[in-house]
Amino acid sequence: MAGNSTPFSSIANLIVLQQANKKVRVTFWEFTRVGIIVTLVTTLAAITLLALEYRLFPGV
Repeated sequence: MAGNSTPFSSIANLIVLQQANKKVRVTFWEFTRVGIIVTLVTTLAAITLLALEYRLFPGV
């Protein structure tokens, strides 16, 4: 999940940015600003799902 936070955290991010750079310019900080939000949301969703699973299925 943390691969979404910065362009350098995943090689796939660099490939996508290289391809996108042909049509639009995305700066490091633009990508990081959105990436950190996406990372936080997905992390919170995962924690929520794990907490629900723990509550609904104790002992499993």
